Amino acid sequence: MSEVLMLVGRYAADGCAGLSLYAFDQHNASFGFLDSIDLAAPSYLVADQASDMLYVVDELKDSSASLSAVHVDSARHQLKIVNAVRTEGASPCHVAKYGDMVATANYRGGSVSLFRISQSGCILSLQTVIKGIIGGPDPTRQGTPHVHSVLFSPDGRYLFATDFSADRIMGVQVTKPLLHDATIIGHDIARTIPVTPDAIGGYGPRHMVFSSDKRYLYVIGELSDCVTVYEYHEGSLSEVQTIVADDDHGRGGGDILFSPDGKFLYTSHRRKNDKIVIFSVDRHSGLLTKIGTHPTKSHPRQFSLTPNGRFLLVACMDEHVIQIFRRNPATGLLSDTNQSVSIETPAFVGFL
Repeated sequence: MSEVLMLVGRYAADGCAGLSLYAFDQHNASFGFLDSIDLAAPSYLVADQASDMLYVVDELKDSSASLSAVHVDSARHQLKIVNAVRTEGASPCHVAKYGDMVATANYRGGSVSLFRISQSGCILSLQTVIKGIIGGPDPTRQGTPHVHSVLFSPDGRYLFATDFSADRIMGVQVTKPLLHDATIIGHDIARTIPVTPDAIGGYGPRHMVFSSDKRYLYVIGELSDCVTVYEYHEGSLSEVQTIVADDDHGRGGGDILFSPDGKFLYTSHRRKNDKIVIFSVDRHSGLLTKIGTHPTKSHPRQFSLTPNGRFLLVACMDEHVIQIFRRNPATGLLSDTNQSVSIETPAFVGFL
């Protein structure tokens, strides 16, 4: 398919048109606006393509923070909010789905919220809230609990969360049908590595991604500027490698993503010489080798690849633009297209 649907979430100060739908041509990078709905801070979403539903966090800083179910009418190119449920945790900034379960990571709330969804795709009432803790050495950025992202294991038996302020990955063994019977298991994550300790501070785990063969989990540290590779087996994580991603030590690691073929891994970095870092991946051992960087505009908060892997789009929040880069599938490296989507304070870009 040449044309795909693109979703863009932004921090909408006026609460209007926070989530937008575009048509994107993944052969020539042209795009066109289709529809939008009013959400104040739709900073992350996950799609269920089987039901044409989106699950979108509204990253509000108070008790009004919520998770919304949004229906995508692909034929009419329209978005419609189906229902919304409060997360009972402020600033939900990430969401994950497996089967009939949806989880949110609540950054300011320092917690994980677990929900069930109905057969029609509606969000049912909140089932469980799991609290994060503190323990990292940075009193400014780790002084209160923060949970930054959530990710279900490939078989859906476990839910992992980056417990940012504790420098650890929190694991939840999800039992059915009662989510309130969830069992908490903890995995320590490396706090420092011998590079420049003053710049490292804590690790500050932010986002995670599984390899395509589901054998390895990759975690980007916001404060450490590192990527850690874990071997995964039935809920257990064993560290394989920790590698410096951002040599400038901006302490602003952002997002992490695999290429569609699994041969390359990409990370975004903010606060100092903002950039995308590119790694090659040894498919057997899971080990990473850094092969390049590419500069971006200010604050590359999140990024996505088109389904065919030809383009990488970066939501540069502070410069109000989504940059479009061309990707070489053979080398993994990026080049400028000099094309971009102008939009205020973009937080998320993704594809259906």
